[in-house]
Amino acid sequence: MRNGEQKLSYRLNPAVGWNFLSGGQALQLRFPDGDHLTIDDEAMAASEILESLANGVEPIDCGDMVAEITTLLMDRKALVANRGQSSDWLENMLEYVLAASNRHAGPSAFVEKARQTTFSIRGEGWLAGIVSEACALAGLHVDEQPGPEGHCIIAIADRIAHDAFSAINRQACESRTPIVFFWREVSRIVCGPLVLPGESACFECYRTRVRANIRFGAEFDAFAALPVSHRDHIGSALAEGAARSFIARQLLAIAAQAYDLIEPNALYSYDALMLKLDRQALPRVPRCRVCGVLRTEPTRAIRTLA
Repeated sequence: MRNGEQKLSYRLNPAVGWNFLSGGQALQLRFPDGDHLTIDDEAMAASEILESLANGVEPIDCGDMVAEITTLLMDRKALVANRGQSSDWLENMLEYVLAASNRHAGPSAFVEKARQTTFSIRGEGWLAGIVSEACALAGLHVDEQPGPEGHCIIAIADRIAHDAFSAINRQACESRTPIVFFWREVSRIVCGPLVLPGESACFECYRTRVRANIRFGAEFDAFAALPVSHRDHIGSALAEGAARSFIARQLLAIAAQAYDLIEPNALYSYDALMLKLDRQALPRVPRCRVCGVLRTEPTRAIRTLA
């Protein structure tokens, strides 16, 4: 920052670029979602304004053009909180997408909402380490004993742990604490369900529907009761980067409450071998014993007491 320049509370997202057209007579703004916008007049002055905004400093007065460009960028959610330019292009693009999906105005709304969310990690093994690294890289707050507000539990296992997941799912639903599940299934990293107690399907809904849709229930029960072994904790250096990126993206969406990017009533799985992302809908089970009408004993009718 040069002498005399005033630092702004916001800056241009580094994922937004621009270039000159028609021999410098026009300027094209390029947004991460593939949309482009052309400025036909005073391209050089517009470029200087964008350069100042990219550095997070007050642009040189160019009449109404500064206000017009700033308003345009704010409407496009291309301005972010000025906390130092990130050198991570994926993080920059992700922040743009999440900010664009945010319903609150202001360049720092997404950041402030994400910072208000505290995660606590429940689980151990290779995937738990990946989740911890993803939280650190994404700047998410992790506290094993967080307060009741803005809290989300992350339940993790290197292989789906039905009993452990069911127990923590019940606890989260009873305390009305959001919880999300991650586990590894062969070459896939599975995320979900994201449970918003009282509003969306819980892990017991998933378990009930899976068991109801397989041919041999006894096989499912035997697998569900199988304890996690040391073979399940075998990690993969080749898959770590992809898993970390997938998990960080999901947790950032949860922190921002961007439920159009991570739907509660769904499971997401990323296959590190086939490079494939799948989404599977998960409707609530109305008579679920944890989140449905059977979570409490029905009131007995007077005639049953006679």
